[in-house]
Amino acid sequence: MNIDKRRRARVQGGWAQHQSDADREKPEQHLVNTQSLVQAQNISTFSGSAILRNKGNDFEAKSTFEFTDPYSKLQSVQGDMHEVAEKLFLGSLIAAKNWMELKRNGITHILSVMDVPLPRTHTQGFTYKFVKSMDMADADLLSYFDECHNFIEDGCESGGILVHCLVGVSRSATLVIAHLMKKEAVTMEKALAKVRQIRFVSPNPGFKHQLKVYESCGCHMDEDCMEFRKLRLSKLSPIMQEPGDKILPESVLAIDPINKSGRDVCLYKCKKCRRSLFCESSIISHFRGYWAPVPDWKLKLRLVKMPAESAEPATEGKECLDSIHVEPVQWMADVILSPVGKIHCPKCSFKIGSFNWAGEHCSCGTWVTPSICMDKKKVDKCQPLVSPVTTAQSKEHTPSQDTQLPTTLPIGDKPLSSTTRSKN
Repeated sequence: MNIDKRRRARVQGGWAQHQSDADREKPEQHLVNTQSLVQAQNISTFSGSAILRNKGNDFEAKSTFEFTDPYSKLQSVQGDMHEVAEKLFLGSLIAAKNWMELKRNGITHILSVMDVPLPRTHTQGFTYKFVKSMDMADADLLSYFDECHNFIEDGCESGGILVHCLVGVSRSATLVIAHLMKKEAVTMEKALAKVRQIRFVSPNPGFKHQLKVYESCGCHMDEDCMEFRKLRLSKLSPIMQEPGDKILPESVLAIDPINKSGRDVCLYKCKKCRRSLFCESSIISHFRGYWAPVPDWKLKLRLVKMPAESAEPATEGKECLDSIHVEPVQWMADVILSPVGKIHCPKCSFKIGSFNWAGEHCSCGTWVTPSICMDKKKVDKCQPLVSPVTTAQSKEHTPSQDTQLPTTLPIGDKPLSSTTRSKN
């Protein structure tokens, strides 16, 4: 033990001897907050790991290397917030913690889109709303678009509102773009271009897809919208592929036709026992497409050949009629809990289809995720018995008084013949 201590002391002493006198007499280094340096120097690119000397109110920087600030040059250094619309500010976490800038811009409401809310010390005196979300493609912001729009409207009417996330580029920008789409009745591209004229933003691909779905739904949450139902099922797909016990949420399940009243509903029934399986409104449609490389169970890419019937470019983009893909129905709640399997009729146990939560290729070439496919040869489409007639159509077909109405007969009675009438 004593020998090791002596060796360590010799090594340390050797290193100390090699130090130059200039290095030993180097003045004390003061590390200053980078944000205060940026505000003082009014720059957006500053030195990282810099040696800073504090000379009164001036900063002298000596750095060994340079790195670019993650915020764009379009970003505002003072508080890092921008007014993208009247009384609507978009910023980062730094802006939300800058109390002086918030008061100077008349901010009364703060909307945070982060994984954790702001501390209470930073939200006192403000109307605060928190939306928990990660900056990931599979994160759900579509469900909060309408309520965040109403909160932003209240903030603009009260004085001003700041919408922020960690950097102010993806999550908070998505909510601001959705608000502009609904308020100004513009497309996603126009709203995004308007915000980019003032501040650099870049929503991730998952948020862009949600904005497109929001646009297709008329900028309001419509659960009957086809694109919204597809997105809701795609979000559920990775969850259903995980091991363990799972329960399908009731919001995803379509109504069982047996529990649905009304004779004007188009139903699909089992060919064997005639049990009503699903309504026509439960069908998830998709467009025809080309075959493409898809991942197989070995997590490798395999190229699937394009069938001859889908090789024509004219067929691409049209609605597929080759198969029937549906959303989960109430009677399937305990049947499709595994990642993959077959679907049987709940009454006669006749095989009527299959499901795969990871997705499958349709015969038209489109990859459908998840795939709950019904065999067209095992189900029958039953048209409604009574078609609804509008008032205008009923007036047009109302017979006049001069027209003789045909006599109606009860079911099972036979019309009288000419000889029978003459005898009577």
